[in-house]
Amino acid sequence: MIVVERIVEPSSDESMERDVVRLTWEERQKSRQRLRTVGGVEIGLALPTGTVLTPGDRLYQTKFVEIVVEGARESVFVLRPQSLEDGVRMAHQIGNLHRTLGMEGDAILVPHEPTMERQFERLGFEYVVENRVFTPISRAAAHVHPH
Repeated sequence: MIVVERIVEPSSDESMERDVVRLTWEERQKSRQRLRTVGGVEIGLALPTGTVLTPGDRLYQTKFVEIVVEGARESVFVLRPQSLEDGVRMAHQIGNLHRTLGMEGDAILVPHEPTMERQFERLGFEYVVENRVFTPISRAAAHVHPH
């Protein structure tokens, strides 16, 4: 088993073999866990407390192979505000419910959970539920890791 204790800086060598570990938003927040890559390699995360992984992070790299984080598709609400006012109202209500939100183009994304579905219906928000990679705004805008 490979033990990962820090995020690795990317190499410019594009000839190395690439293996990936696909993680949901929830899984990318866990700094200590056992995982298996798509290629079957077992890895153990022992990252500093508070480390949140982002798609594209390199967990391991040698001269011949690298292991990279990919976002796994997961069930999310997709809300498409019809106006700026509508979008601000949606974002405000989602924040009041202490939920994380992401943006993709003109859509607001929120991890799916039945409680939120009832709230969105009560508030009159139109939405669809789709499987997408979820990355919160704060992580998408500022790619920061404690090292």
